[in-house]
Formats: sequence, C-alpha cells, structure tokens
Amino acid sequence: MSGNEVAVERYVSNVLSHLPGGMPRRDAVARDLRASLDEVVATSGSVDSALGEMGPARKVASRYAESFDLSAAMITDRVGAFLVDLGIFVVAAMGTAAAADAVGMAAMPFVVLLFVLTSVVYFPGLEAR
Repeated sequence: MSGNEVAVERYVSNVLSHLPGGMPRRDAVARDLRASLDEVVATSGSVDSALGEMGPARKVASRYAESFDLSAAMITDRVGAFLVDLGIFVVAAMGTAAAADAVGMAAMPFVVLLFVLTSVVYFPGLEAR
C-alpha cells in the first residue's frame, strides 16, 4: 500500500469509528467515502488537500449518520434484550455463588461484586452501543 492509500484508509477508518456500531450499510459508507476521496484526489492531486476538503472525520460521520434511518428500537425489543442480559447475569451470579461455595467461601460478597461490576460496566456499555 502506498502512503496515499494508507492515509485514505486511516481517514475512512476514523470516519467509521465515529458512526454507531449497529449502523446499517457501513461497508457502503466506506466504499462511498473512498470513491469520494479518490475523486477529490484526482482533481486536487493531493491526498492531504482532499482530506482537508472532506473535513473532520467526526463531521463527515455525522453527515452520513443523518442520511440513515436510525430509529430507536421498539420497547418490546428493548425489554426482551434486557431480559436476555439479566438472564446472563443470573447465570453468572449462580456460577459465582457455586464456585465460591465449592471452595468453602461465603458466596454473597462475590455475587454482590459481580452485580456491581455488571451494573457499572456491562449495562452502560450495552446502552452506549
């Protein structure tokens, strides 16, 4: 890969990193962005000027995201997903309790720790996505 190709791929990757993870047609966005950059490079003759003309990756990603229908999931889908997550938590808590009990330790502190870690890391992480 030439230096120009590396710069273009880095820019495309940066734009994609600013798009929502579950956004449809990410591959189409990448192809469209590469084609637009190739066209601007052919006109201007410079990758640096083409990237400058495109603008900051965050703004480019925002323009692409606005063109897609990113409606929120229905409440039934969200409740169903939450119940699946809760089921995973319950199984993990039961496994933690069983493991603690097997080695003769009180299980409750480990279950509480698992609950806290899950509440602080897992659920907010999923909501952010």
